[in-house]
Amino acid sequence: MAETALVADDIQMGRRAAEAFDSFGPEARALFWFYMVEAGEWRLVVATPVVDEAGPKAAYTQIAKTLDREGIADELPLRRVSAMGADDPLVALLRKGIRTGPGISGIRFSNNVINGVHIDDAYIYRMQ
Repeated sequence: MAETALVADDIQMGRRAAEAFDSFGPEARALFWFYMVEAGEWRLVVATPVVDEAGPKAAYTQIAKTLDREGIADELPLRRVSAMGADDPLVALLRKGIRTGPGISGIRFSNNVINGVHIDDAYIYRMQ
C-alpha cells in the first residue's frame, strides 16, 4: 500500500477530470491514479493517443485546457498529472490485470503483482 493516502477529494477530482476528458478531450483510453513509489506521491495518469500522434507537449496542453475549463486546474495542477501514450508499458501492464468498459469506473488496485511486477497502489477510472 502507498505510504501517502489517496484521499476522497483526489478520487472525486479524478472522476471530474474523467468526465471532462469525455466531454472536451483529449481521449483518455486509460485514466487512473498511480502511486509513484520513488517520488512518494500520487499522479493522475492520462493515457491518450495524443501523446503518440502529436507528442507529450500537445497532450499536456490539451489536458491543461480541459482541467481549466472544468475549473479544477488549481486543485489538480499539471505537476500531478502524467500524460502517457495509449500503449505505454505501464498502461499495457495494468491492462493485463484489469479492464473496464467505456464508462467511468472506480476500482482500487492495491498490492498486486502482474507478470512479476509489483503494483503498489492504483485507483482506476478507465482501462481500455
